Amino acid sequence: MLFIVFGGSRKPKSTYTKTSYTNFVKTIIISDCHGQPHLITNALNHANNWSRLIFSGDILDIGPDPIKCLNILKENNAELLWGNHDAAIVINRPIWPQNTFDHEAKQTIINNTNNFKVATNINNVLVTHAGLSKNFMHNMDIDLNQGIPEIVQHLNKLNLETVWCDDSPLWYRPNNKNTPMPIMQVVGHTPPEWIERSGFKSDNFVSVDPYCTKGFGPDRYRYVAIEDGIATLYDSNETPKTIYNSK
Repeated sequence: MLFIVFGGSRKPKSTYTKTSYTNFVKTIIISDCHGQPHLITNALNHANNWSRLIFSGDILDIGPDPIKCLNILKENNAELLWGNHDAAIVINRPIWPQNTFDHEAKQTIINNTNNFKVATNINNVLVTHAGLSKNFMHNMDIDLNQGIPEIVQHLNKLNLETVWCDDSPLWYRPNNKNTPMPIMQVVGHTPPEWIERSGFKSDNFVSVDPYCTKGFGPDRYRYVAIEDGIATLYDSNETPKTIYNSK
């Protein structure tokens, strides 16, 4: 059985192109590989010369090889956030789609729950699986005027049963009736095409879920890189775009 120790900064295996780093000089954020290792490795290889990897959830289901995904994330000391598909197997909740053959991966996650968290922060950018809504903040009685580091502390104290609800950072879908917190957020969970079709627009809410209806092939990648206070979105179907500048 695979045992995982995640977190921190280290040089990846030689199968990747990164050759040197300085601690946390460049952070990359990816999400929703769903058992498809190439969605991780494509981003790692394209990013190059990074030092911190954040994976914002959903290792399991859909694709055939979640164990290989777990191994790649382990080799690269990824900081792991809960996705709704990952959390579902820990608290025994039904979810769709759900593979019936991921037994080893499921047990590995169950055995390593302490290596996962709900949220993290990089350069005052909040990272969760699905996003943080105003409604959830109100429902959890969390002060809306707090800074992002304090919000992250609150979120990471919540158990998975508490965050298993529609407005939570595991399940939230951005919309114009229940808007996200007005802070810079990088998330997964909701493919960008879905957000666009919903009519919701915000420069402060960016999804790195790689799913798309066109160009979702073996070379697919989508991730955010944060370096020197500047966050840039990279997508295999688009030109790079600066989404945040803290300077």
